[in-house]
Amino acid sequence: MEAARRIPGCRLVRVPGADHFLPLRAPGPVVAALRALPH
Repeated sequence: MEAARRIPGCRLVRVPGADHFLPLRAPGPVVAALRALPH
């Protein structure tokens, strides 16, 4: 959380139960976060 707070323009997305295989375990939040990025 501290790193996200200190990085300009950063948005912290919490995914309950997430581990290091986030794209495999919870692809929906990953895709949503990527789609929300500015072009």
